[in-house]
Amino acid sequence: MRALALIVGVILTMGAASPAEAQFPDDVPLRETGVVSMVNDGDTFRMIPDGQSDWVSIRLIGVNAPEVAGFQNKLHPHDFCGGPQAYRELQRLLPRGTRVQLRSMDPESTNRGRLLRTVFAFNPQTQSYDINVAAELAKSGWVTWFETEDEPEFAALYRRLVDAAQAEQIGIWNPGVCGPIEQDGAKLTLSMHWDAPGNDGANRNGEYVIVRNAGSTTVDISGWILRDSALDSWFTMPGGSVLSPGDYRVVHAGLGASGYPGPRDLYMNSPIPLFPNTRADLFLGDSAYLLDRNTAYRAWAQYPCLDTCGQDPLSGLVRISSMRSTPMGSTANARANSQVVSVRNVSGQVVLLDDAYLRTGLSTFSFAPGTVLRPGAVVRVHLGRGRATATDQYWGLRGPIAPASVQRMELRSVRDALLSRVP
Repeated sequence: MRALALIVGVILTMGAASPAEAQFPDDVPLRETGVVSMVNDGDTFRMIPDGQSDWVSIRLIGVNAPEVAGFQNKLHPHDFCGGPQAYRELQRLLPRGTRVQLRSMDPESTNRGRLLRTVFAFNPQTQSYDINVAAELAKSGWVTWFETEDEPEFAALYRRLVDAAQAEQIGIWNPGVCGPIEQDGAKLTLSMHWDAPGNDGANRNGEYVIVRNAGSTTVDISGWILRDSALDSWFTMPGGSVLSPGDYRVVHAGLGASGYPGPRDLYMNSPIPLFPNTRADLFLGDSAYLLDRNTAYRAWAQYPCLDTCGQDPLSGLVRISSMRSTPMGSTANARANSQVVSVRNVSGQVVLLDDAYLRTGLSTFSFAPGTVLRPGAVVRVHLGRGRATATDQYWGLRGPIAPASVQRMELRSVRDALLSRVP
C-alpha cells in the first residue's frame, strides 16, 4: 500500500517536483549518514560514513547514467554520449564535503559491490536533507529511468521526471547534444513485448523488441546499439541492417540464429529474461533504448504508462468486437481453434498492431509484427495452432481453455494501458 500511495501522490502532483515533493523519509528508512569524498560517474559516488575513516561506494537507486571510461569500467573503454555531462551534474549536486543521508528499504541492497541507496543531500538554504539527488538528475535529462524491484518507492517519481525531460528533449533526449546527428531525419520506433507467452524464463524469446523504420527514408542501423535499462544485455545491430520505410527487425531476448525463423529475427542471446512483468502492487517496468554509432539516444520505449494510460496512442482505435468461447471439434487443436477472439479497427485510420496484445489470466498473445488493420477491418485470433494469414492468427495453445477465461479477455497495449475488455 505504501508504494500505491506514493504513485497516487506523484500522479496528482503537476509539474516538476520540488524538494519537499521529492522526499518521503517516513516511507524509506534512514540507513547511513556521511560526507561525500568524490564522484565516480553520473550515478555513483564515494562517501565516508560518520564515525568511519574509509570510504564506501554508493550507487543511486532509480536512475542510470550513460557510461564513462575509467573506474574499472571494462565494458566501456570510451565515454558514451551524455556520460561526461551526467558526471559533471552529479559533481555539481554532490561537491566534496557535502553531507548526505542514505535511505533504502533493504539495508543489504547492493549492486556490483556498491550500496544501493536513495540519497538526500543537505540543503544549506533550508537547513534540511531535502534534495533528492536522483530526482534532480532525472530532471536534468542526463539519466535514464532504472527501477530496482526491491526498492520501488520513488520509481514513479523518477519516471515522471524522465518523461518530462524526454518531452522537452533536454540532455541525452536531444540527439544533437552528441555532435552531428547520424542520418538526421531518421524516425525509428521501438515496441517492447515484455510478457512472453507462458513462463518468461522458459520462453525468453517470447520477450522481444520490434525496431521499426517509421519514417519516409531508408535508414542503415548497422552498428547501432539496442539496450535495456541495465547492463545485462546490449545488442549491436549486425551489418546489413538497412530498413526501408516501414521495414523492421524483431530482436528477441534469448538464444537463436539470426535470420531464423524469419529474415527479420535477431537474438540478444541473454541467459535470463530481460524485462520484468508489471505488478499491481507496485510501479514495476523497464525501458529499451536504441543508440546510434555516436551512442546518441535515437528511440526509446518504456512501460508501464503512468498517468497517461488514457492517452495511449492506440486508445479508441481498436477493440475486441466479438468472441466464440465454447469449444467445438473432435481434436484438442480443433476445439482450441473454435475459440476465437476478433479485434476490429473502429477508427477511420490505418492501425498497426505492433503495440497491442491480448491477455486472459496469465496467458498472453502478441500479434504478428507488421499486422495492419484498415478502417473497419478485423483480425481473428484462434486459440489453437495454425498458419497465420492476413485475417487469421493463432495463439498457439495445445488445447481449449475454460469459456470463462475467454470471456475475461483483455486487449492491452505494450505500455500496459487497457484498450478493450469483454464483456
